[in-house]
Amino acid sequence: MEAHHERTKAKYASNPDINTQRSRYNIHIIKPEASYKRESDNRIETAQLQADYHNLQRFVDSLPEEVKRQARSPQRSQDYQR
Repeated sequence: MEAHHERTKAKYASNPDINTQRSRYNIHIIKPEASYKRESDNRIETAQLQADYHNLQRFVDSLPEEVKRQARSPQRSQDYQR
């Protein structure tokens, strides 16, 4: 896909009207910071991290109120700071 979008192929069977000599005039509205592969991997990783966060949040929300109260207690916070 990157080779097609960036017009790096010598010929295009799917669209013979593409003039690769004019490819230097193409512009990026949003220029990719890395290769298409790396960009897509980063997006997938970000989506996975967000899913992990939401799963953790659901877990915490499902805890009994007593456990949540104990976790928020000032004494508990002081124990972690030591």
